[in-house]
Amino acid sequence: MAPIEPYAPCPCGSGEKYKWCCQKVEPVLQKTVRLVQSGQYDAAVESLDEGLKKHPGNALLLSNKAAVLIEREDLPGARTVLIDTLRVHPEHFSSHLYLVSLDAQLDGAAAGAARLQQALTAVAPGRRAAFARAAEGIGRLFLDAGKAAAAAHLRLASRLDPEDKEVGGPLRALMGSPNVPVIMKQDYPFKDAPERLDAARRARFDAALGWAREGLWNAASAAFDLLSADATHEADLAVACGVNAGLCRMYVGDDAGATACLRQAIARMGVTNEAVELEALCQTIDPGRRDDRVERIQWIWPLRAREKLLAALRADKSIVEYDPRPIDESDDHSPEVLEFCVLDRAALPADAFLSRLDLNAADIPLVQGRFLVGLEIAVVEAFDDGRLDALGERFRTVAGDAIPPAHPKMKVVGRVNREQLALAWEWQSTAMIDLALDERLARDQRRRIDAEVWPNTPFRALKNRTPKKAALDGDAEVPLRAALLLRRDDCLTAEQFEKVEALRGKLNIPGEPALDPSTIDLAAVHLSRLIDIDTARLDDARLSLYEARARANVVRPALERALRALIERMPRDEPATLESRTRITLLINLLASRGDFDEAAEWLARGRAAETDTTRRFAAPHWEMTEIRLRTQTVEPEVWVPELALVLDRYRGDENAGAIILRHLVELGFVQPTANPENPSEVMLDTRILRMLLAEHGPRVTTAAGELGAAATRGGIWTPGSDTGGGGGAKGGIWTPGGSAASESPERSKLIIPGR
Repeated sequence: MAPIEPYAPCPCGSGEKYKWCCQKVEPVLQKTVRLVQSGQYDAAVESLDEGLKKHPGNALLLSNKAAVLIEREDLPGARTVLIDTLRVHPEHFSSHLYLVSLDAQLDGAAAGAARLQQALTAVAPGRRAAFARAAEGIGRLFLDAGKAAAAAHLRLASRLDPEDKEVGGPLRALMGSPNVPVIMKQDYPFKDAPERLDAARRARFDAALGWAREGLWNAASAAFDLLSADATHEADLAVACGVNAGLCRMYVGDDAGATACLRQAIARMGVTNEAVELEALCQTIDPGRRDDRVERIQWIWPLRAREKLLAALRADKSIVEYDPRPIDESDDHSPEVLEFCVLDRAALPADAFLSRLDLNAADIPLVQGRFLVGLEIAVVEAFDDGRLDALGERFRTVAGDAIPPAHPKMKVVGRVNREQLALAWEWQSTAMIDLALDERLARDQRRRIDAEVWPNTPFRALKNRTPKKAALDGDAEVPLRAALLLRRDDCLTAEQFEKVEALRGKLNIPGEPALDPSTIDLAAVHLSRLIDIDTARLDDARLSLYEARARANVVRPALERALRALIERMPRDEPATLESRTRITLLINLLASRGDFDEAAEWLARGRAAETDTTRRFAAPHWEMTEIRLRTQTVEPEVWVPELALVLDRYRGDENAGAIILRHLVELGFVQPTANPENPSEVMLDTRILRMLLAEHGPRVTTAAGELGAAATRGGIWTPGSDTGGGGGAKGGIWTPGGSAASESPERSKLIIPGR
């Protein structure tokens, strides 16, 4: 270890000078360092234990022992040592920091969040900035789990250390993801103390509110609970405490506790917009009771005649064989079985999927469950919602004497929320087609779900009634409006929005009120209500603010409405600008994302037509790449990859065009930035996907020199194997910015980037 100045602050965190604190254990630490450097971790731990016998509870020895155990990959042991350290030294900073990470790794995001709450409460406010990265990591874990606590922790990370610019990146990515529900992106404000609250309780309320805003959510929720207990006959105080406590619980991952607090507050609010918004949040995060879940079950039989069973399954036209899979997908060492998906009707042939533009959602068979065939066992796998019994009978019939006439063994392999299962579906597909990504078919299916399934499905939020029954009873306006608010958030088109509103009218559910464009706070209005603002009545400045918020949070219907309004307000006779070009491109991407390719092509033509002689040359590569992006979604690679190769060749040597094209290639995923493992501060570009596409589907003209190109007379197309862009080699398509492609030897892989 590096020598420590005797009068420097002791690294144990005591605040004392090193000379009068831990200098006495320096010989033990020096020995430990030598043992760790030689890989003798067990001996290092023994050395530290000997030191702890002489200096019991020494924080520097304990923290170093934890560090050695982490190096040895004994994470539970390290955690035990750190917990022991905090018993003796409750404010020991590095132990808190390590424990947050260890708890999150060992027990998940909620455990890490709980430990973070303890740490933030224990350490001095001036040292909390060091926990920003830990909060960000927990936010990422919550995001992977689909929890609303993700955004709260990412926001907390930015607040803890606003100087760390990298900390804000994940939050911007979350807000900009179309896959995160709008309701989960909303930043819900804590409620202030009621005006008429007495001074003593106001002081307690304001203290709890301060903790909540600092991110000390556990302490704040406990304080709000105590205040709420004193507010039996004070509705405004009970509401404020309930909302604040509920948000605090949600932010630490306690969705069940959050739902209970919020719904107690909602019950006292009456029918208000805020009540509807909070109920929509509850319907999103409510984990439900155990009896709200449906089990996914496997029935398992011993197998008598495997080949006979396989022949019978393969002869059934409503059973489709998929690739083999592990029988237990959570076990890396699980044996593989043959998988057969059981459909609700005869399977469609593969060529029907290849020409799926002619398909409607109702044409595609739905998966009811699975038959699995191993070497010695046969399995029926399905959800126990009525389908399992039916599939069991069907399997016995198909299998015949290939299985014994005995009761099967039963194994529960998963559980899913009953409501979510009722509104979900799984289509027959093939290995080459992902129907979940076909927005047109998914839109058709969602329309059927909205019209036929949703109104007749019992929901816990409606006291286990269907929306149709709850609407007839007339006592569930808030939860019904909240449910439709969520369904509106899923709408991508005006047609879908109109279908939801038609369902609202059919069930006699009150509509959401229009918001006054002249007075509404565009920066604070709930994201789900942006669509309720008449953009035609917003002036240019407020319309730009509206568009910026919709864009930052990917509220697609609101963003499309804003873009159309802003583009229409631009004078037709003025030359195109970067701003106008960006807005038209955004609109094109929105239209393409939902499958409206014809209108997207019209806007592409309009964007090109707006260019002048002065701007056309600069903008041409952008519009050409935008057209190729549309083509990737409408035609086969054999068609658009040669067109891409021509674009790359056309702008070879043009650095400005190269930068534009590179941005499109990265957004398409054909070129992927990645950290250089040898120098993490350096960015590398992985071009292997692009190289593969060009090699497999690119032009087939070969020059006399053996180069692959679009035209042998154009000086050599920029392709794999060319002097400026290709080549195989050890790097395999990885390029580091700053390197010189021209100077590399032929054996080394070069950057495949236009303009260089």
